[in-house]
Amino acid sequence: MKFGLPFLSLLRLTTTSPTLPHTPAGTQFAQWLSAFNSGNATLLAIYHNSSFPYSTASADVATPESELLLARGTGGFALRRLEESHELSLSVLLQEQHSPQFASVKIHVVATPPHVVESFEIHPTDTPDEFLTPEEREARRMSAEKREAVLEDLSQCLETWYISPGLAARMVAALRQKQEERAYDNFTYAPDFARVLTKDMRAVSHDLHLGIIFGRHPEPGDPPPSKDKILGMLRAMRFGFGRAEWLDGGIAVLPILGFVPSDLPEAKDAISEIMAEVADAAALILDLRENGGGHPATVSWVSGFLFGDEKVHLNDMYCPHDDRTEEYWTQPPAPETRFGLHKPLYVLVSNTTISGGEELPYDLQALGRATIVGETTAGAANLPRACEIDKWWLGLVPSAYPINPVTGRNWEAVGVEPDVKVMAGKALKEAVRRAREELGLPPEGGENEKGAEGRKLTQRPLDEKQHVLGET
Repeated sequence: MKFGLPFLSLLRLTTTSPTLPHTPAGTQFAQWLSAFNSGNATLLAIYHNSSFPYSTASADVATPESELLLARGTGGFALRRLEESHELSLSVLLQEQHSPQFASVKIHVVATPPHVVESFEIHPTDTPDEFLTPEEREARRMSAEKREAVLEDLSQCLETWYISPGLAARMVAALRQKQEERAYDNFTYAPDFARVLTKDMRAVSHDLHLGIIFGRHPEPGDPPPSKDKILGMLRAMRFGFGRAEWLDGGIAVLPILGFVPSDLPEAKDAISEIMAEVADAAALILDLRENGGGHPATVSWVSGFLFGDEKVHLNDMYCPHDDRTEEYWTQPPAPETRFGLHKPLYVLVSNTTISGGEELPYDLQALGRATIVGETTAGAANLPRACEIDKWWLGLVPSAYPINPVTGRNWEAVGVEPDVKVMAGKALKEAVRRAREELGLPPEGGENEKGAEGRKLTQRPLDEKQHVLGET
């Protein structure tokens, strides 16, 4: 599950932090937290090489790219509470520096010095009661009247905006039936009620973009974030990109973790610079195995670096509510910055590649531009809109869906079927092998495959995938 949930109010943070115990587990955790909070790739690499194999970590910190993205996106973590402490294990409660989101961490180290990390789990968690303001504490209490009001407004959102009126009616009926059966009577805590409503809607629609969020979100009178603040956050996330890795034979591997908004010229320029770094590669491998989605316009902008001088029609977004279609085409950048149309291109995907992360491989595959390697993707194509219920509740209701101009379809509920099906953890090695073969290079014996072997991908349940980078 991803961190950095939007729409939550700022908490009144405590000014003091607990003291970590002087145990092997406490010392190791303190060293990790210091490296993590630095947001420095070199410091993190030094620490992990000596004390913390990535293979022992849960999904959000299971690769250098995902860990660095989390560090920069959250601004680091503050220690809020010790949960449990033993010589070789420790459980703590953390809070993001950039938001009120909390996280739980469990670490276990080996018994012999230097007490290397044996397992490390980090996951988002609800805000503990002690850290809530009185208003927030009251908002979380759910009475029968509050549940009825939320259900009524959510039903109106579905009936007004959902892309399929028939499915919307079925979802509303299913929710009402659950209510009549008193299935919701025991849900007296708002975050739990939000989770069960999302689960019940998806059980009918199978739409991974559909949901309801509990948490304070901006009101109409609230000032929007400043341009400098938005750019600061995007820079901290490196605009959704990992760092390119160059392998023998001129093969470049570029991780893309998400497609951030590119409507600001500075963001578009930064993404262009990142793409231009791999323009001279003999073959390019785009690693989207951990991509959590993003903006269709950014997908189109990135795609422009993978084609030639002519504009290419990539995708249409159709909104049935007002019978409107928005077309997405490549915008060819300067020739010297493009990877171009004719060199070998591979895209790595996993079963948790989702939403906008699926659009890029789907579009490239439909146009015959890339070879897709890995697992069938999550299957979430629809575009959600925010449907405000009140200042604490927000519905996410898909109101548009993509139509590929080549296939006439999209990847909703079926995912992107790779051209080469392999387990996600082996996809990079397979893509490198095929790229070398396509370039006429001899098979690689081991030294330059260390990068491919070293990239671990931890699989996650689909219902834990959180889209934090934007619209899809």
